[in-house]
Amino acid sequence: MVIRTATLVLALALAAPGAASERRLVFFSVGGGELDVGYDVAVRAICAEVNAAHAGRLRCSPETTPGSRYNVEALKSGDLGFGVAQWDLAKQAAADAPGGPLRLVARLFDETFVLLTRPEAGIARLADLAGRRVDIGQPASGRHVSARALFDATGVDTDAFSTLLTLPASAAVDALCADRVDAVALVIGHPAAIVARALDACDARVTPLSAAERRAVIAAQPAFHEGFVPAGAYAALSRDAPTVALSAALLARADQPSTVVGALTRTLVDRRAALGAATRLLADLDPAAMADATDGPPLHPGARDAFAAAP
Repeated sequence: MVIRTATLVLALALAAPGAASERRLVFFSVGGGELDVGYDVAVRAICAEVNAAHAGRLRCSPETTPGSRYNVEALKSGDLGFGVAQWDLAKQAAADAPGGPLRLVARLFDETFVLLTRPEAGIARLADLAGRRVDIGQPASGRHVSARALFDATGVDTDAFSTLLTLPASAAVDALCADRVDAVALVIGHPAAIVARALDACDARVTPLSAAERRAVIAAQPAFHEGFVPAGAYAALSRDAPTVALSAALLARADQPSTVVGALTRTLVDRRAALGAATRLLADLDPAAMADATDGPPLHPGARDAFAAAP
């Protein structure tokens, strides 16, 4: 209720910029992800630019959350007005409830499935996970949902793992380095500090997906496409590791005022250079790609108008 009231006041302020009496500092929040991991980093950068662009009128607050699945459910319930989520979850939510409350503000960046493994574990392919200790993330995280879907698509039986863990990403990498976990499944944009830490601190490996595995995942989960973990993002990675990828998207509730969504979208478009300087995750923002709502939630009208007006 606080979010809706705040954005309504902001809508009035933005709709009548000459009416100084209507202007006041308005707070709203954007659901990100686990602390200091991809979504959290991106949302902090976005909020910083929104606050700079609308100083004295709009205050964007980045919210740490368990991740994509939580954000989608919180958007559907109205507990969040804005949030970042994986495209597979956004797409599924839109398919389950056509005309439902989710709307696209912008696709932000690609993130890939990354299987980090201990070199001593001898894991060269997904089938080698049998009998190993594997972390797939908290149940409220997108990586948990995607890891299960990926394993199902490739015929990996999670019941064959010696242990199935559901840790926060940072704790999972700590466990990998401490030999309490053999493999960690992530869905993450690059470069990622958490991946760099695993590669540098405990000589972790990035296990690639075979062509057959990639085809199986894309056939079963069309939100995914061919991707790779880029060697250029990590000093310890000597060559690109083929895998699958999908978009991370900024979503809004349909009932968010167009003036509010438009102001946020214009900030993403107009301050692309500053966002890319703040984090390499946002270094390749392109308005045409950002506005692509194919097979997912439709563009919010405020975002649609902002993209239409973009140079």
